[in-house]
Amino acid sequence: MTCVVGLVTETASFLGADSISVGDDGLYTISATPKVKNIRGVLVGFAGSWRVGQQAFRTIAKMRAISLETFANTFKTDENDWSLLWIQNGKLYEVGADMSYIEQKVVKSSAYCSIGTGASVALGALAVDNTGKKSVLNALRAAESHIITVRRPFVVIEQKH
Repeated sequence: MTCVVGLVTETASFLGADSISVGDDGLYTISATPKVKNIRGVLVGFAGSWRVGQQAFRTIAKMRAISLETFANTFKTDENDWSLLWIQNGKLYEVGADMSYIEQKVVKSSAYCSIGTGASVALGALAVDNTGKKSVLNALRAAESHIITVRRPFVVIEQKH
């Protein structure tokens, strides 16, 4: 219950997320713990289980050489309500709970993707505008405007190419 947005342009990569944490009972809090992180040059963001997201961050941080293929082959969890966005070397991937990963195609000099409950609205916004950090913020704002489980503050991390 969130929105995580990834965007790769010719000059930079961006990963942004909201800050809401929603319980099964519908109660929510605004978290100070970010859903996106730069781990030694790899941008990673999670949607779904906070436990799995934090485990993924720790696992990636411990890797000698960070590789999506190695992560997908070694990361283990019994939970299936989660997904990741992974940006490495100017390439954007969506990682599913079944450990499948899909590289997003570059179209007209950018690639973008979104996960979480706000993904469809954010993708619509990114289809119209996908040029930089402001595009990521606009996608998150659009999701917040239409999806009850997406809330500020937004956190956006950036990496120049």
